[in-house]
Amino acid sequence: MNVIQLSDLVAYLKTFIIEISPEFQLLNNLIDTKLPTMVDILPAQYGDEMKGSSQAFGLPLDEIVLYNIFYEISSLGTSVVGQDQYGNILHGQNLDFGGAMDYIGSLTGIKPGIFNISINERNSLKCGYIGLIEWIFNINRNQSFITFVIRDMLTKSDSYDETVKYLADVSLLAPCYYIIAVPKAGQGVIITRSRNGPDDIKLLGKNN
Repeated sequence: MNVIQLSDLVAYLKTFIIEISPEFQLLNNLIDTKLPTMVDILPAQYGDEMKGSSQAFGLPLDEIVLYNIFYEISSLGTSVVGQDQYGNILHGQNLDFGGAMDYIGSLTGIKPGIFNISINERNSLKCGYIGLIEWIFNINRNQSFITFVIRDMLTKSDSYDETVKYLADVSLLAPCYYIIAVPKAGQGVIITRSRNGPDDIKLLGKNN
């Protein structure tokens, strides 16, 4: 994706936000004024990378921020995890939302020999909208962006169990599904997440 394509995509996202729901007009109104200030309250590496992307691509900072947080209000993608009769783990995803060089979260990832992970849509638009508004206006910033925590686990976690526990418990801005597996028979899980905790944790078994 080049700079022109990214700029066109962001322009479309601004229109798409309103098409999702007219009440999202408030969020659209905040794009030029509030979103650029978010980079200074995000964990340092994320804010700094957004600033760097803005400078490198010559795009307004608010557009870079919008592109990076859009998944919170309109998550996409479908994943599956299972195993065959030989115990081989199968983990695949049909991702409807692509990434670009300046997308700093992680939608999927592999930590070789430890775990692989993907994210699924959980269709609850208002929850993501509410979470963003709470973050922007400092009502509740003790919650994490759903794609940033995947990146955190890919860079910091050293085990499957640690990753599952963290992604089940961490407070999130939006609901989603986390699908995690390792290259070992019987080890896979689908975590059904609300903003405040797990609604369900389904472990991979012989019949699923």
